[in-house]
Amino acid sequence: RAGDLVYDPGPLPVLAGLVLGDTDGILGTEGLAGARVEVDFTSDSVSITRSDGTRAANGYYVVAARNYRGLLLVEGKAGRIPVRAIIDTGAERTLGNALLRDALIGKVGRDGKTQSRVIGATDAGYDGTSFKVPMLRIGAASLYNLPVTFGDMHVFEVWGLTNEPAVLIGMDLIGKLRRFVVDYGRWEVHLMPTG
Repeated sequence: RAGDLVYDPGPLPVLAGLVLGDTDGILGTEGLAGARVEVDFTSDSVSITRSDGTRAANGYYVVAARNYRGLLLVEGKAGRIPVRAIIDTGAERTLGNALLRDALIGKVGRDGKTQSRVIGATDAGYDGTSFKVPMLRIGAASLYNLPVTFGDMHVFEVWGLTNEPAVLIGMDLIGKLRRFVVDYGRWEVHLMPTG
């Protein structure tokens, strides 16, 4: 049971070792079909209910999403560059692939770049370059000076996102919102900024 959703008994993949850190499991999109997940960061609460198809309330930016290999994909732009953006609530940081890095790096001053190390869920590490993306637009929402770590991370290869600019939006960005909703009944993401 998760919120209002009750799952029938069935097979689940089980991973050994410290793959998921302190968590007991992950709720993926396949288990959330027809659900509405709302995260309220001001009250530090999460609710999972059935989607009733209602449109987003006033104050939210609405972004159309689709299922891409079990992931939440939205279309966007980094400056003028079209990007595919994966919204990943399981990711701690926002990551960009090497193609997006190469397209943007000339627009960033030398002092604005730092070297970073990214550790994945399996403790595999990847070297990356971090810098701020001046503007990332997803749907009607524009995000400015977004810190992103770029590199040849294995996750982009697994998802088939190495041949086009792509970004994985993690909790470092999502957690700055006041509220965040994924409505799987409408296949929409609702973003309510602070202030």
